[in-house]
Amino acid sequence: MKLIFNLEYLTSFGEQLVLNVIGSDGKNTEQLAMSTCDGYHWTVELSCTKKSGALMDYYYSVMRGDKEVRHEWLV
Repeated sequence: MKLIFNLEYLTSFGEQLVLNVIGSDGKNTEQLAMSTCDGYHWTVELSCTKKSGALMDYYYSVMRGDKEVRHEWLV
């Protein structure tokens, strides 16, 4: 199954958005770099083998280089 994530978020020069997918164990997190053409509309495509109706936890982060400068609330 392919999942496409789209987000409108204005970044500063040198910043990038990543999609953080939390593993089923709740600990391991996979980071997927998102792409943009204008610094505002961000997208990433994820191929997964989860069954239809399965839950997936994720959140977005703003990165500057290798450092996370902010992220969504994690509740």
